[in-house]
Amino acid sequence: MVPGELAQNLWRETNLYRSEAVECLQRIFTDSPAIMAVLRLPDMVFIDVNPAWELMWGYTRAEAIGKTAAELGCFPGQRDGGNPAASPEAYDSGEYTGYTKSGESRIVFCRGTLIQHDPVYLLCTMLDLTKIKEYEREMARLDRLNVIAELAAGIGHEVRNPLTTVRGYLQMLQRNSDFAKYYERFNLMIEELDRANGIITEFLSLAKDKAVERQTGNLNDAIILLLPLLQADAFRRGHQICVDAGETRNMVFAEQEIRQLILNLVRNALDAMEGSGKVVLRTYQKDDSVVLEVRDEGVGIPEKVLQKLGTPFVTTKENGTGLGLPVCYRIAESHGAEINVDTGPQGTTFIITFNPPLGICGGEL
Repeated sequence: MVPGELAQNLWRETNLYRSEAVECLQRIFTDSPAIMAVLRLPDMVFIDVNPAWELMWGYTRAEAIGKTAAELGCFPGQRDGGNPAASPEAYDSGEYTGYTKSGESRIVFCRGTLIQHDPVYLLCTMLDLTKIKEYEREMARLDRLNVIAELAAGIGHEVRNPLTTVRGYLQMLQRNSDFAKYYERFNLMIEELDRANGIITEFLSLAKDKAVERQTGNLNDAIILLLPLLQADAFRRGHQICVDAGETRNMVFAEQEIRQLILNLVRNALDAMEGSGKVVLRTYQKDDSVVLEVRDEGVGIPEKVLQKLGTPFVTTKENGTGLGLPVCYRIAESHGAEINVDTGPQGTTFIITFNPPLGICGGEL
């Protein structure tokens, strides 16, 4: 073989190898379950995204290509507001928060690899940590609840005993004619003791599950029985209560606990609204689940509070104890239900889903 032919063969084999390598890399990029995107530097324009990226962020490949990361908002490209074009160090591994096309937040672990070319590209490989972070927060909340439950079981009854004694003596002195001029002061002290006793009662309800009587009933019936009390409370505050009761299956539940859950959620909704507002209670059937929604017209729940929702003593109320929602979460858990929250500037909706087979039985309304 002459030198010219050898060079031609080598050139053909090299280009064939390159072509196969490019095809292989393209297939890895397309078929990989990992979330990947290629961006051009320094302007952070999307050059390509794979199907896994489309699935998570909600944008199609056509919508992403040619747009900057800032325009889409799904991948900031750097942490803490840094300059993405500053240096290669801006692309080190780390956790980032971005937003899908529908506005949902996603926490991702991203690893950026610089591809030295002209221009320079950035290969971003991401791992969705959103669910993991939610599980971590839930486990932390449950750990705190366990600590609170142990405290409640240990000291709750011991604190109530002296309170009962003091209240009894105050009532006795209140009825004594020698202390008639102190009647209002005695009354105030008794009211404060009753308030403290009420807090301890809520505190004790966070302790280990106690045996409760459960019966077959309907969620709508429980709401109707509570409605006069709820409407009176709303009227006193200048608000309205509306009920949108859909057709729901019967459930097996502890009626007293379900009433407590509804009462706590509605009172929180009333407290969340300033001026005149409306609270809507809605029930409906979703597949085999029974759903209760409590919606208010307040200003929404701050993000820092939302992350700790259901944790004892976390509250936005000036005089609140922060025990109402933890009680709701405990009741929901004992009935096999899930609590989800949808909040924003226009109001907050608590969605309680009673999932089968726990708590659900046959029979229509």
